[in-house]
Amino acid sequence: MTVITFATLADAVNSAVDAHNIRLLNAYDAKVALAQSAPTIGKDNRLHAPHDGYIWGESIYAGGQYLPEDEEQGKLGKVHNIKMCVAVSLLSPLQDLFHGGSMGKSWVTKNGVEVAYFYTVVSAIERTAIIKVIPTLGLSAKEKRIIVEVKEGDVAETTTWKWSDAKAHNKIMKSDCDIELAECLFSAGLQWYYEEGRKVKGKIREWYTGLDGKIVKYSYLDDTIYS
Repeated sequence: MTVITFATLADAVNSAVDAHNIRLLNAYDAKVALAQSAPTIGKDNRLHAPHDGYIWGESIYAGGQYLPEDEEQGKLGKVHNIKMCVAVSLLSPLQDLFHGGSMGKSWVTKNGVEVAYFYTVVSAIERTAIIKVIPTLGLSAKEKRIIVEVKEGDVAETTTWKWSDAKAHNKIMKSDCDIELAECLFSAGLQWYYEEGRKVKGKIREWYTGLDGKIVKYSYLDDTIYS
């Protein structure tokens, strides 16, 4: 489970947006210095050439002509719909951070926290910052699960089974899909080790996980943020 504080999320998003805006401002100042006069900002909030023969970047424009937006500005303009599982108490600060958003139906976790999915729209810059602190954001359910050993006394919430390195490795090798996807499907979250000439019960078993013969279960990661 990915658990971070709201402060960590807010710092990551605000820092990324601030750095982006500084880059835009520096690029704008450099173009103004080259043009020796600032462009006109129209009612549509777009930049226009203030006169004929206006130089902007490496091109010349007629008076009133639209000036091309910076490439970075275009990247910020792209939006992504995201959702993350959060404590219900974080609705207001999350809406302030992302300038909007809504929550779905809530439920109470085992540790007594009321949570719900928060839905909002973010820029590409913000989404990149979010993924750095919540790596599981946007991943499918299969990609969020990991295989863990069932410890003595554990209450299994999902199906358990006896792990077999040989069976899992054979499934991975026989899979028609990409090797990384095959590992995600058949040995989610496990690290495979290699030892040349290693034998198990007289058979060569050079690849192993350390869970062979143990009872395991799936543990599912989510995008929970607790305040």
